[in-house]
Amino acid sequence: MLEEMEKALEGYARSVRDLLRAKEEGSYKGSFIGVLSKLISVDKKYTTAIETALGNAMQNIVVEDEEDAKQAIEFLKKNRIGRVTFLPVSSQEGKRLDNEERVMGNEGAISIASDVVECDKSIRNVIEALLGRTVIM
Repeated sequence: MLEEMEKALEGYARSVRDLLRAKEEGSYKGSFIGVLSKLISVDKKYTTAIETALGNAMQNIVVEDEEDAKQAIEFLKKNRIGRVTFLPVSSQEGKRLDNEERVMGNEGAISIASDVVECDKSIRNVIEALLGRTVIM
């Protein structure tokens, strides 16, 4: 049942699901890296914290650059699919806390959220941009 749900892309917004299906079926010829939730892995003990911190960003689609995002947006408009948020790797600037040492020295601080996320190094800046200023307590 879980495999069927994953195959049917259950849990994704309709617009994300439709774009992924169009890519799979070949009607969308553009390029994207993938849905953020499929590009990261997290130790089980931090799953809830990362899901909470990312929220709807888990459904954002990571693309190489702005041109890939523009092409996908045109496809979405043309086919009246809806809205999707794209994260171009080329324009993501990973930022961390300015005072990381001081914050992490507080009782109860466990980690910077981006540090507990495993991903391909090609999208590390995306993860830093989204979670580099979030502290897991």
